[in-house]
Amino acid sequence: MNDKKKVILINGNNSKWYEQVIFIVKDQKTTNIPKNLVLEAEKIINEYMDKKYNTNCIQVVKNNTENKNKNKIKFYNNLLNISIFLTIIFICFLLYQIYI
Repeated sequence: MNDKKKVILINGNNSKWYEQVIFIVKDQKTTNIPKNLVLEAEKIINEYMDKKYNTNCIQVVKNNTENKNKNKIKFYNNLLNISIFLTIIFICFLLYQIYI
């Protein structure tokens, strides 16, 4: 019972359904804390909500993450397509200048 404890407070800035998460960890365990505590907090909360209310909170978080990743991929694909298009136009311009 006399274990030293460390309190870690995480604000839910981007979360729509929680404001803060408080982790109370043993002082001796602070070297093994996960690097991304926000993801760890969301995982723990989702597991708790899923068990308590039989919801699919975990699936909702996964879907949100997948949607963000799809948006990033779509952006980079569009950027790549525009770059390829502009490169083709530039090559055509160079060929035009050479043969005229």
